[in-house]
Amino acid sequence: MRLSHGCIVVGASGFVALSFEILWARLGAVGSADSPAMFGLLLGWYLLGLGVGAALSRKTCRERRAHRATIAWLLAGACTVALGVAPIMAWGAAHTSWAMALPVVALAAGGLGAVLPLVAQASVPGDARTGQGLSWLLSSNILGSAIGSWCTGLYWLNIQGVAEIGAWLCALGLAVSAGLLLPVFGAARVLPVGLLVVGLVGSYGARLGEGIWEQLAFRLEYKGESFARVQESRSGVVMITDSGMVLGGGIYDGYVDTDLVEDRNMIVRAYGLAALHPAPREVLVIGLSMGAWTQVLVNMPGVQRVTVVEINEGYLSLIRDTPLTADLLTDPRVEIHVDDGRRWLASHPERHFDLIVANMSYHWRSGASAVLSREYMRLVQSRLAPGGIFHFNTTWSGDVLATAFETFAHGFRFVNFATVSDSAMAFNKERFSSALSDWRIDGKPVYDRANPHHVARIEAVLAMADDLSSREEMVLESRESVLGRLVNPRIVTDDNMACEWPR
Repeated sequence: MRLSHGCIVVGASGFVALSFEILWARLGAVGSADSPAMFGLLLGWYLLGLGVGAALSRKTCRERRAHRATIAWLLAGACTVALGVAPIMAWGAAHTSWAMALPVVALAAGGLGAVLPLVAQASVPGDARTGQGLSWLLSSNILGSAIGSWCTGLYWLNIQGVAEIGAWLCALGLAVSAGLLLPVFGAARVLPVGLLVVGLVGSYGARLGEGIWEQLAFRLEYKGESFARVQESRSGVVMITDSGMVLGGGIYDGYVDTDLVEDRNMIVRAYGLAALHPAPREVLVIGLSMGAWTQVLVNMPGVQRVTVVEINEGYLSLIRDTPLTADLLTDPRVEIHVDDGRRWLASHPERHFDLIVANMSYHWRSGASAVLSREYMRLVQSRLAPGGIFHFNTTWSGDVLATAFETFAHGFRFVNFATVSDSAMAFNKERFSSALSDWRIDGKPVYDRANPHHVARIEAVLAMADDLSSREEMVLESRESVLGRLVNPRIVTDDNMACEWPR
C-alpha cells in the first residue's frame, strides 16, 4: 500500500471515529437522562475499545499480514457495528439500560483503533524513512479526527439528524473499504457492488434510527408512542408530544401553555412575580424553551423589554410554527440571544435588570452546577438593578436553596423556585390582583372575572402567601423557614458541583 493511500485511510477512519463518538455522546445523554456520569462511561468504553483493538493488531503486524483486504474488511465491519450502536442503545434504554450498548461502542472503536497500526505496517517501509512515514500517518489520523469533531459537532448536526449522519458516516467507511479492495478484486467487481452498498446504506441506513428518540427519552416507560415534532441541532434535541409537553434533551421541559387557571405547567411561578416586584421594566429570561414563560413576562403590565438568552437555537425553529409563542420572534419588546447564559452575563456587565428569571432544568443534570453555583449566583447578583429579583428553579434541591439564601439576604421558596434579592420583598395581593386585571396575552385576559372557576383559582393563588412557614409544596415559604428545616445542606460551588455529585 502506498503511503499516500495509507494517509487517506487513517484520515478517514479518524474522521469517522470521532464523528461517531459525538453522535454516541448525544444518544447517551438522552438515554441516561443527562447523567453526569454518562460521558465518562462512554469515553472509558470507547478508549478501552481503541486500546484493545490496537493491541490485538500486534500479532497481525508482527506476521506482516496487514494487507489491503484485511484492512478493508476490518474498516467495513467496524463502521457497520458503529451504525448499529444507535438502535441498540435505544432498545436498551426502553428495556433495561442505555449502557447495554457500551460493549458495542467498544467493539466498533476496537475495529477503528486497529486500522492505524495495520495501515502503518502495510504502508510504511522498515528503513530510514520509517519515522517520516509514521509521522505522515499520525498527522493524517489526527487531522481527520479534528476535522470530524469540528465538522460534525459544529455544522453537520445543524443540517441532518443523528440517524442520517450515522448512515452517511458508515457509507464513507464502506466507500474507503471499497477503494482498498479495488486492486485486489478489480474495478469491474468492486465498483458496482461498492456503489450499490454505499448508496443503500447512505439512503436507507437512517431507518435504523426510526423511533430512537422516543425510546431514549421515555426509557422504561416507552409504550410505542411517537413525538409530534423533533428538532435536532448542534445544541441538542428538542421533542414535543401531541399534548404539548416539551422535552429538552429527553428531559421534561414544561408545556407550551400560558393558562394560569388550569396551569398544567405551574406557570403561576411566572405570574406571581407581579406580586413581588412593584414595577418591573427590564426583564432577563435565561432559557427560552418554547417561550411560554417569556410570553407571560413580556405581557406583564409595566414591562418594557424582555431580553432572552437561549443556548439551543433549535427552540427558535419550533417556536416559528407554534401559534401561542411565534410572535415572540417578531415582538419589538423581545431581544433574543443564542448564547450560554453565564457567558452572556459575564460579557455584558453594563446590563442590569429588575427581574432575572430562569426556569432551568433539573439540578442533577450534567453541567447544572454552572448555573446553580455560588459563583454563578454572585454573577447574577451583580446584574440586578436596585430592588431586583432573581427567580429560578431549584427543582426541589435543598442544597441549591441553601446556596441561594446564603448569597442573597432576602428570599422565599416559591413552590420549587428560589426567589431572592438583596432588598426586602413581600407578596402584595392587591398589586397582584390589579396586575391580573390588566394582564392580556394576544389580547385576551388571563382570567375571566365572571367565571366562578377562574375566580376560585385566583383566590387559591393569592392564598399561597398566607402562611410563610408552611412546608407544603404549592406555597410561598420564607427564607428563614427553609433554612431552619434544611439538614446539613451543601453550598454548591463550581468546584464541588454538589448538585450533580451528591454525597
